[in-house]
Amino acid sequence: MLKRAILLLFLLAPFKLYPFWPFFYEFGEEKRILGPLISFSEEDRNELIIRPLLFIHEKKDGVLRFPYPIGRFGPQKSYFIPIYMSHEKDEGRNCSFFLFFWGEENGETYGGFFPFYGKLKNRFGKDRIGFFLWPLYGVSEIGGRKKENLLWPIFSLYSGGERGYKVFPLYGVREIEGVKRSQFFLWPFLYMDEKGLDTEDPMRSFYLLPFYISGENKSGSLSSYCVLFPLYCRFKNPERVKVSYLWPFITRSEGKEEGVSVFPLFKRMEKEDYIEEGLIWPFLYTKRESLKEEKEVDVRFLMVNRYEKKEEELYFNIWPLFGYEAKNGVRKLSLPFVFPFRFEGFQKIINPLFSIFEYRREGEWEGLNLLYGLFTHEKRAKSSKTRFAFLFELERKDEETDFRFFSGLISFQQRPNR
Repeated sequence: MLKRAILLLFLLAPFKLYPFWPFFYEFGEEKRILGPLISFSEEDRNELIIRPLLFIHEKKDGVLRFPYPIGRFGPQKSYFIPIYMSHEKDEGRNCSFFLFFWGEENGETYGGFFPFYGKLKNRFGKDRIGFFLWPLYGVSEIGGRKKENLLWPIFSLYSGGERGYKVFPLYGVREIEGVKRSQFFLWPFLYMDEKGLDTEDPMRSFYLLPFYISGENKSGSLSSYCVLFPLYCRFKNPERVKVSYLWPFITRSEGKEEGVSVFPLFKRMEKEDYIEEGLIWPFLYTKRESLKEEKEVDVRFLMVNRYEKKEEELYFNIWPLFGYEAKNGVRKLSLPFVFPFRFEGFQKIINPLFSIFEYRREGEWEGLNLLYGLFTHEKRAKSSKTRFAFLFELERKDEETDFRFFSGLISFQQRPNR
């Protein structure tokens, strides 16, 4: 009973209380409870993080993420994959719960129950979608062009701004008069396509798989040819000519991009603004280096180890030993570094659980944290604070010095003589 009362006291008491390690301690603007399990910050997003529950609450934006990254609940966008989704925008809102969905778009409501019946507006890149006993019947519209499906994907009829039909995979044809036209026989073996007919440089393509593939615009600046794909392929654009043998295993480029790739053994490509290379690519070693004045370098070794320098940003980790990041005037160093991938949410939740050594620098503030707050040292331009658990704390500010023992139970102050 006594233990529960003490824990409740530290969870509910104001954060102005003196730190009492390991129940509660401070590190910069961040308050931490029960070692690395709970942290709260009043800066930036004003975040509350509970580990290892995958819980993140951003008070400033009103966003709750739990369990991260499956669940997100906020004022404009909420979801719990794969059960629930809600999205509000200026034109309206849309929601879904399991196979039920409903919404409103520009004052018009819609909804349905998949796959029995439904209507949608401005979803999945279409202006309108409707279905009845899908895949028995479906219809979609975009830009005045209408497509009706019967026993999708077998029968389709195109109308409106586009004309045509298909009986998949036997034959299909569709056309926007004066703009583009395509047709196929026994898809994907025989396919013909013309597009950009309303321009001065139309593009025509012909596929007879696997024997021959060709595509070329009228000016000849873009072209592609393949014989017995993937035995031999040649691609051309205004910047390069790329030839592949047994694609993607052997590739050679000439022009503004030059180099050779023998996948996965070796790769080196050089362009006017960057160099890209790899060894046992992309697993053992990869490197991408910018040749601009503001040089950028991205080196990866064994997938999880990385060195990335971009303008005034630096990221460097050797898994699982340490991770270092300098970005927007903030520097962070953690040892060990368990989660090496750059997903911000997982970085915030997982790595602090295992980081026995932590160093941070933000502006004029600099801090060192050892063994989850057992020892902390912080300093600013005219002040510093050193703490060892709840036993001892030394704080210097201007010309004043404070000594505190047993979490402030006993304290001494030293003031300069006036």
